[in-house]
Amino acid sequence: MGLPKCYTAENQKTVEYVTGTSLIAKGITKQSNGNPVDPTVVYERVRSGGVEVNHFKRIKKLCEEGRVEAAQNYINEVVGIGNNHSFVLRQMLNRKPVL
Repeated sequence: MGLPKCYTAENQKTVEYVTGTSLIAKGITKQSNGNPVDPTVVYERVRSGGVEVNHFKRIKKLCEEGRVEAAQNYINEVVGIGNNHSFVLRQMLNRKPVL
């Protein structure tokens, strides 16, 4: 088991490159401007919202800088985030409806 998935802050834009073939395979046959999707073209798609954090890269960078204690603190914080989330979900599932 690894660290839970975390995402960066909102309002961040990510550029993805998608082939026309993969769009057609997903059932998308028209572009937003109404033109048909060309299977030979690579389309640029801007997506907003958070991006998944790569924990390995962050921990590796801290360790390479000699900040092993900071790396351990990072791990503890991320695990704590996951535990708190699980705790809240368990509490919600255990609630009884009141009429």
